Amino acid sequence: MNDKKQHIRMRAYEIWQREGYSDGRAEDHWHQAEAELRADFVKSSKQEPKAMTPDKHFLLSATYVPLVAAVITAILGFAGVICTLLWNAHQARVAEQNRCRSGSAAACASPAIWLNMPTKVPNGKLDS
Repeated sequence: MNDKKQHIRMRAYEIWQREGYSDGRAEDHWHQAEAELRADFVKSSKQEPKAMTPDKHFLLSATYVPLVAAVITAILGFAGVICTLLWNAHQARVAEQNRCRSGSAAACASPAIWLNMPTKVPNGKLDS
């Protein structure tokens, strides 16, 4: 037996019980059950779906997916630029230190190269 007939049979049985177990009206109960189930289906299909509120499922809404993707891309792009700048500065510092290790006195004028700190010079001004 398929589900549709099972639902009709159950509804017809409920109607038969509501009417006090009256005999001889099985066909009427069956037709009434079909009509009630059809009306329930039409009623449920006409209901408008609940609108998503902004606080619920905000990031899952199809409207905001491109926006969220663009923001994430921008953040990752900015982080990539920062990492590249830091890496380049590190490589420049390593190159300075290597020149200093090679014995070039001009390249290693002060220990500030090693510490990356400003040093005091004879004229009293800071030299970085």
